Amino acid sequence: MFYVTPPELMQAQTRGFERDNAALQRTALRELDHYFAFMLLREMGKAVPRDTLFGAGLEQEVYEEMLFDALSAEIAKTGRLGVARQVEAQLEAAGKLRSVQEGQAIKKSSARADKTSSSRKMDTV
Repeated sequence: MFYVTPPELMQAQTRGFERDNAALQRTALRELDHYFAFMLLREMGKAVPRDTLFGAGLEQEVYEEMLFDALSAEIAKTGRLGVARQVEAQLEAAGKLRSVQEGQAIKKSSARADKTSSSRKMDTV
């Protein structure tokens, strides 16, 4: 599988991981769903008999991998597979994961703090 780093992770690297911890967790869990769905589709694809319409060479393998990647990304977007939710629940139960609600509350409070500090800077100017 050709893996491309999601834009959310690249943006978080430039801004600093501390502020976007909940967003990073959601992205990582969505990527887990994506990878699981990809592996599932790839294994299911091995059961399909090869025909001569698309050929049995490298072209067909590349096409199938791209197809499975696109399909698994769409499956992961829906969240209906449930692997990420189950892992999130287990990690929260073990106390190793900040809940999404906590992360959103932290994000809102830091946004308020940013507004306050920027308004103070404008008052001094």
